[in-house]
Amino acid sequence: MTWVSSWTMRWLPGLGLAAALGCASRPASTPARSGTARMADTLARLYTQALGDAMRYPFLNRRRADLLQTVLANQSGHGAPRDRYFLAQELLRAGQTREAISEIQRLMQAVGVSRDRITRDNKVLFDLLGIAWLRLGEQENCLDNPGAEVCILPLTGTGRHGRQEGAREAIAIYEELLRKFPDDRGSQWLLNIAYMALGGYPDRIPGKWLIPGLDPSRAAGGSFPRFPNIAGELGVASRGLAGGLVVEDFDHNGLLDLFVTSWGLNDPVRLFLADGKGGYVDKTRG
Repeated sequence: MTWVSSWTMRWLPGLGLAAALGCASRPASTPARSGTARMADTLARLYTQALGDAMRYPFLNRRRADLLQTVLANQSGHGAPRDRYFLAQELLRAGQTREAISEIQRLMQAVGVSRDRITRDNKVLFDLLGIAWLRLGEQENCLDNPGAEVCILPLTGTGRHGRQEGAREAIAIYEELLRKFPDDRGSQWLLNIAYMALGGYPDRIPGKWLIPGLDPSRAAGGSFPRFPNIAGELGVASRGLAGGLVVEDFDHNGLLDLFVTSWGLNDPVRLFLADGKGGYVDKTRG
């Protein structure tokens, strides 16, 4: 059992980290109110309670990263590398990608791991680093520069990455992993996606690692349909952790509206009313 997997078993049952750090107890209940205001009070109270025991809530990644950094500041000995691995995970999930990459690299240096010394026991570090570099590429080219083609397979046209650091670094890692583990299909898949992000699919991928057919538009006839991202032009583009969707005529005008929720504990629900012209108006705030 590796140092990561063994510590995972100790972590998951409930570390009680909030109590160990002296987090605040549950706040007193607010005065009961009715309707929407009462629901808002309830949700706010639940969110505050969650912050007090963030390790039980997998989507409070920034808070969990902060708690881990507090633990690491007061920790020494053989346990620190395990905790730093989980800190890197939380930073990555929180969208703090460069910080996550730096944490992984520091951890690899601390435990004496390099690309020419990949083993089954330390492979998990390279898997995480590869994903982190790919995520950086997505953030810099998709989230920071949204468009109709970005982050929709196959990556063509404006969907290709103009800022290429993330994809290039990921390619270097996945090629090393595949040299060591040639049957690693996950790394092979991600290598093909990284090359596609740079416009190098399929021609620049070493033949033994090529997954054919990922770009059906290159096939004879080029009839494979494209599904562009039209959220921006329709007025329904928003950021959040993907949740649920209800399609209903909420204002009874014969047009279908959208009600969207999120996994984020403090993310608002959103209401988009159809404008009768093919788009939507954000009516979340009334």
